[in-house]
Amino acid sequence: MKTIETSNSKSLRNWFFSPLDLALSRARYTRACAQYPDHMYLNSGVGRVIEGAKTGRDWVQLFRTLVCAALSVATFFASLRSKRRLRLLEEVDQDVRQQADQLIRENGDPFAKHLELQGFEIYASDGHSHGASAHEDKRYGKKRAVNHIFSLNLRTHSLAHLTVTQPAEGMKKEHEIKALKRIGGRALRFTAAQGIKVIHVYDPVTGKAYSFLTTEMTLPPGLIAFLYKLRWDVEKVFDEAKNKLEQQQAWGKSDTAKTQQALFIALSHNLMLMLEKKLEIEEGIVDEKVRRKQAHRLAADSRTARQAGRTPNSLVANLHRATQRSLQFIRWLGPVKK
Repeated sequence: MKTIETSNSKSLRNWFFSPLDLALSRARYTRACAQYPDHMYLNSGVGRVIEGAKTGRDWVQLFRTLVCAALSVATFFASLRSKRRLRLLEEVDQDVRQQADQLIRENGDPFAKHLELQGFEIYASDGHSHGASAHEDKRYGKKRAVNHIFSLNLRTHSLAHLTVTQPAEGMKKEHEIKALKRIGGRALRFTAAQGIKVIHVYDPVTGKAYSFLTTEMTLPPGLIAFLYKLRWDVEKVFDEAKNKLEQQQAWGKSDTAKTQQALFIALSHNLMLMLEKKLEIEEGIVDEKVRRKQAHRLAADSRTARQAGRTPNSLVANLHRATQRSLQFIRWLGPVKK
């Protein structure tokens, strides 16, 4: 892939950041700040995720070279601790996620053929850890990893951050189920309208034999098993964040900084998702390498099933989409930061 100028003279940077710019224009929690304005703060947070800078100091030095010579390390980290910036980021993140959901839905729903799933929103949810920050306070004699809970919309592949776990006094960590109960059912519904049912596919057991625990008794068992298989998509997104975006360590020790990092990861994922879809729709540009790998993997799975005397699963064979962006695509976004 190469940096392009599209047919309507929009640069790659315009395409990538335009959903964020639109969300910021509609946001309520904005405030004038001459030294580090909100649009620069949002751009720098996404840029740090895409760039995969090892430390905040490394990123600030690069950002100063590329964008804002006046930005200081102190200002960058103060913004990560800012409650007002967090509220703004939450607002922008939700807006961009809704834009992504609308764009993807308008151009195909992978579950449209399954009439049983009409009236359902479907998420794969799971915990994901980052290593302790450089200045993390010790808890019971050890710097401990921070654990987040994310949800991936299985219809659109947009990513949302649910919460950062908060260990109670006397505890080393908070159990994920307890964290989900703490945030409540309303948070788990996101913005689903009244009358829409919401499914969260979570990982209950491990091993070769699977038992499915569900409170949804109207769906066929085979479809429930298929949704559970798609839970692996969120693990692929976590792999993208850890190994391709190099988000392996917490940016700061406060819950505010940790939450902002998680929101920037989700925001960056959704911006990349939208850019990929827009390039396909409006410019006919697709990641052919990823599609070839998908085709080869499906063919190999089909051969394995037939050789074992089984019929290939049509639910799996008919679902064609990338579960993560390629490293080539992410590197292609390098000019976005300039």
